[in-house]
Amino acid sequence: MKEKVIFTTALCLSTMTQMMAQNITGKVMNTKGEPLAFANVVLLNRTDSAFVKGAVSGEDGSFVIDSSCNGG
Repeated sequence: MKEKVIFTTALCLSTMTQMMAQNITGKVMNTKGEPLAFANVVLLNRTDSAFVKGAVSGEDGSFVIDSSCNGG
C-alpha cells in the first residue's frame, strides 16, 4: 500500500512539472505591421523587472522563449 502512495505521488509531481513548463511565442512587428528581424526579446520578472530569459527574433520576426517555472 505504501508503495502505491509513493508511486502516485511521484506520478502527480512529474505531471505537474510538465504542466508548468511552457513556451512563450510571438512575432515582433513595427507599426506598419512588418516583421522586425533580429530584435531582442526579453522576459522580465513581474515584481522587480529583473532579467529572466531572452531571445532574438528570426528573419520573419518570430521568437520562442522557454519559460519553464523550474528555472531551466
